[in-house]
Amino acid sequence: MVMKLLSAGDSNTKLRKSGAKLSGYLIYGLSLRPHAGSGFNVCPHATDGCIEVCVLEWAGMSNLPSVRAARTRKTRLFFENRAQFISWLIADIERAQRAAARKGLQCAIRLNVSSDIPWEKHIDMSAFPDVVFYDYCKSTHRFDNLPVNYHLTYSHNENSDARAVNRILKSGHNV
Repeated sequence: MVMKLLSAGDSNTKLRKSGAKLSGYLIYGLSLRPHAGSGFNVCPHATDGCIEVCVLEWAGMSNLPSVRAARTRKTRLFFENRAQFISWLIADIERAQRAAARKGLQCAIRLNVSSDIPWEKHIDMSAFPDVVFYDYCKSTHRFDNLPVNYHLTYSHNENSDARAVNRILKSGHNV
């Protein structure tokens, strides 16, 4: 059995809102079970405020048992069989890239729709120069030496350090 990891942007409210603002892109995303809902923590820098209001754990489609189960399965696979997960993820990225090309669109992929995993350590994003990867992140330490096609936005929160935020802004990243 091959598990489909990426979802088309029109099937996820968060991604659909992004897609409505961007023309010329075909958007895909990876939704894991947020924070530690699967038994594994995919949001190591989550703050108490973030956990309390996590819309991806408590709102909309996230409340459906089938959606939670699918996200839990994907999250557990990432931690329990990383090589298989990465293999399937790369195959999904390749399919998304081909689908975008067929439609004459740019492929954009958000791997952290509901997580904060340092994907730059797990896959070679430079192997997909025609794909734009983008994410939000709460770690102030991930903004150096990123692949050119990976765009991170720092997720400011109640525990943000002003010096770190200024460093991120000065390096040309978004907050």
